[in-house]
Amino acid sequence: MSNPLPLIRVFTSQILNPLIKFSGSATASFYSPMNQPTSFIVWNTRGVNNDNFRRDFKELFKNHNPCMAALLETKMADHLSMVTEFGFDDYWEVPALGRSGGIVLLWHSNILTVTRKKQTPQEMHAMIQVLPNNFSWWFSAIYARTVYTDRINLWNNLEAIANTYDGPCLVAGAFNEVLTHHDKWGGCGINCSRSSLFWSCINRCQLIDLGFKGARYTWSNHRKRRASLILERLDRAFVNHSWSDLWPNTLTHSDHNPLLITINGSPGSKKNKPFRLEKFWVDHPEFSDLVKRSWENKSLYDALPIFTSNAIEWSKKTFGNIFLKKKKILARLEGIQNSYAFPTSSFLQNLDINLCKEYNDILKMEEEYWNLRPRINWLANGDANTKFFHLSVVNRRRRNRIAFFKDDNDNWITNPSRIVDHTFNYFSNCFTSNHSLSNVRHIQSSPISFHKLDLSDMDRPLQDYEITQAHRSKLQGLMAYTHIFFNPNGK
Repeated sequence: MSNPLPLIRVFTSQILNPLIKFSGSATASFYSPMNQPTSFIVWNTRGVNNDNFRRDFKELFKNHNPCMAALLETKMADHLSMVTEFGFDDYWEVPALGRSGGIVLLWHSNILTVTRKKQTPQEMHAMIQVLPNNFSWWFSAIYARTVYTDRINLWNNLEAIANTYDGPCLVAGAFNEVLTHHDKWGGCGINCSRSSLFWSCINRCQLIDLGFKGARYTWSNHRKRRASLILERLDRAFVNHSWSDLWPNTLTHSDHNPLLITINGSPGSKKNKPFRLEKFWVDHPEFSDLVKRSWENKSLYDALPIFTSNAIEWSKKTFGNIFLKKKKILARLEGIQNSYAFPTSSFLQNLDINLCKEYNDILKMEEEYWNLRPRINWLANGDANTKFFHLSVVNRRRRNRIAFFKDDNDNWITNPSRIVDHTFNYFSNCFTSNHSLSNVRHIQSSPISFHKLDLSDMDRPLQDYEITQAHRSKLQGLMAYTHIFFNPNGK
């Protein structure tokens, strides 16, 4: 029996363009380097040679018009008939072994160019290029075998590929293994040794689990008796760091079975970035004068908005885009050091020294930039990995992002501006003074007793280090100013 309708859908959007579009229960889009909408499907079909699957797939195709589909466990040796039946014009197949396995990748050749890289009975790896600009990314369709030793070979293959390719990568399909006990309901407990090997593979490949929204489990043994029912989450989607850099707000939504991924090339409205006072500003010799000019005989309330405006303009002129500047300096250093005249030219050698110093200064700024955003303290403990800090920020934003919710009338709100308006109106309504107070039952409770040592500790005066520690642990407050701005040294 085939699965009826889509089960897992992947939603993706840029941080500055959280545009989520819905039709039916869920669809999505995101801004990408591609200049046209692109969608594709990954589906663990558990056999395609039946009328139910064909009806379901045609309905899915009609609703979402995918330009590519990866069908897993087809149980077919020849997939040529599926190409024209489902409206595609090119394909790549891994034939089934008897009545087991089978993978086929179907696509529209006028939209995509698919370069075949590697295939085994458990996997299919390809480089996907979107026409006409040929923006490319790596795609791996996975159908892990039920035999444990075969899956070990699959894990090794994934690690080998991860070591040779660092561009945007999406790995999706049926892995036939659970990661934690939360991924299984009923039956015996999970095999910790096998789950640990799966975890190790994911970590060594530096893949990020996209998680899910909706139904947790993707496989069932279909037992009618609850005592015999087993549910597991075996189908997943992973991305690497490069993908997360491009499309950080990726979500996975579970409804029925396939993964539906929609990429929208048209940008949406760009949101204004919130103002943040950067730590590396404070170390610049012109910063103190900037503060004094903005503060002249003004109150705190009047001075902060003026300083905010002045600081933004000053930062653009003084620092510019530090990430773009870093790339330009690296390119100049490479050109200088590859020059035939470099060993004998004092001018090039002095320029190399100055650019190296400027490059190291930018690296320090970049570390401070990312350290201010994630709520972690590894930099203070010696870890200055800016890529790690960047991914921490990206993943936290993705977890915290609200893609959609229901209003008071059980209607789904998906438009970002409507989400903002509804949230504002909801809390405004909550805190207005014209509400009647509800009857509150006063619950009598016994007095709380403290130990004498606790009482004496609470009675003692606050120490300076405690005030400083509490102040520095606070989140950014008024106008996004941190303790760096309001510090005892007057900076």
